[in-house]
Amino acid sequence: MNLETFYDEYVDTVYKFFYIKCLNRHVAEDLTADAFTAFLKKVQNTEVEDHKKYLYGIMRHIWTNFLREKYEAQLTDIESIENFEEYTTSEITDFEASEEPVSRLMPYVKRLPEKQRAVVMLRAFQHL
Repeated sequence: MNLETFYDEYVDTVYKFFYIKCLNRHVAEDLTADAFTAFLKKVQNTEVEDHKKYLYGIMRHIWTNFLREKYEAQLTDIESIENFEEYTTSEITDFEASEEPVSRLMPYVKRLPEKQRAVVMLRAFQHL
């Protein structure tokens, strides 16, 4: 099997898989590179019967590890929070004030017909 041909055939599929999962181009590119690097290391050392299935297994494994690392880093020790109600209120306020939800929503809002877009803009962004 020619690994260069295999890469050319599946790189877009792998990238789209990761991009759909994380909605971040840079993260998807990194995870795609990790998937093919791991695939190449394994293929060189062992005999693989179905390369496509093996690549998909590696993709699933890399995505699971990515999520595990991401959410372990975000965990907060609940017992260390003195006033839990105040903490949750501030977290919700911070999330609502952040630009991330807006930036994720804008590409979809731009696709709406003009009247629907106006309603969404007034309601979601101007709180009217």
